[in-house]
Amino acid sequence: MNASGNMDFAGNLTARGGIDIPLDVSPITSTSGINRLLASGLSVVSEAFSPQSYLSSFKTYGDNVSVQQPVPGMCWQLFNSASPLAPVPGTVEVNYLSPFVGVNNYSGWRGFLLPVMLGTNGERTPRKLTFYVGSLSLFECVVSTAADIDTFTVSPRNGTGFPFARIFDVTFYMIKDSTLSPEGYPVRVRELIYDKESARYMLHTTVSVIPSFNTNPSCNMFISYQQANLSAANPAGLWIGSNGYDGQRLLRIADLHAVRDTFGYMGRNNIYWDCGAGMIYLGALRHILAPGNSQPNGAYYAFKSLETRLIQSTSTEEFISYE
Repeated sequence: MNASGNMDFAGNLTARGGIDIPLDVSPITSTSGINRLLASGLSVVSEAFSPQSYLSSFKTYGDNVSVQQPVPGMCWQLFNSASPLAPVPGTVEVNYLSPFVGVNNYSGWRGFLLPVMLGTNGERTPRKLTFYVGSLSLFECVVSTAADIDTFTVSPRNGTGFPFARIFDVTFYMIKDSTLSPEGYPVRVRELIYDKESARYMLHTTVSVIPSFNTNPSCNMFISYQQANLSAANPAGLWIGSNGYDGQRLLRIADLHAVRDTFGYMGRNNIYWDCGAGMIYLGALRHILAPGNSQPNGAYYAFKSLETRLIQSTSTEEFISYE
C-alpha cells in the first residue's frame, strides 16, 4: 500500500481505490457495473452445481386421474376429470430421473426448485403436493393414495424413525377466505420431523395466506425448498414464485428445518399430487447443491433477501401414526 492508498504490484501495476468484490446486493456506486458482472459470473458457477432432474415415469391412483406429456421429460399435465361439484380423490406419483446429482462426492444437497402451475384461474378444488427430503425408506412409511386431502399421503409407520429425513405436504386452497386479515387464499404446510430425544414424530404446521390481489394460487411459477446449510440447526424455508398481478413475486409460505446431509442422498426423486378435480402442470426439477460438504447455500440467502413473508400462524404437536 503506497502513500496514496493504492496497492502496487510487480510489473508497475497499481490498483487504485482498492479491490472490487461482488456483494450480495449491487451497491449504488461507480463500481456497481463491475459488481453485477462478477455476480453474474458467480451465478454461472452456481448453475454448474444445480443439475436438472427430468420427469421419467408416473403412477396413477384413482379412476379419474391421468397424465399428459406436452413436453416429454420437461413438462407434464396431471389431471383429475371429476366434476368440481362432486370431487373424487385421486393421486399421481411423479418420478424424476436423477442421475446428475453426485453421490458420495461431498457436494452437499441444499434444496430444489420445481416449476409448477397449480391450475387455471377459477379452479376451486384444493390440491396438495407431498415430498420428502433426506434419506427415507418408503418401505417403512404408510403411503395413502386417492384419499381425503387432509390425509397424509406419505407418513411414517408406527415405531419407525428417520432422523435424516423430513416429510412435507403443501395444500393450496383455491377459494378466497374473506374472514382472514388480509383476505386471501390459505396455504397449509405440514412438516413431519423425528425427534430423537423423545423418540417420536412431531408435526409442525404453518398456515400462510396468499393475498387476494394475487387473483388465485393457480398463478404460480415455481415452488422451492432451500436450506441454509447441512445442519439441522440451520434454517430452511419454502417459497412459491407468484405470477400474479402484483409486485410481490417471491412469497415465503413456511419456515422449515434443514436436513442433515448424508453424502449418499441423491436429492428429490419423486413427488405426489392429490386433488379431487382439476389439473396441474409440473416441470423438470432443479436440484440445488453446494460445491463442497461444508459450503453454505447462497440460494437460501438470495431468496430470503427478496421474499415477502405470508406466514400467519404456526403450531407444533405430536404426530399420531395411522397404524
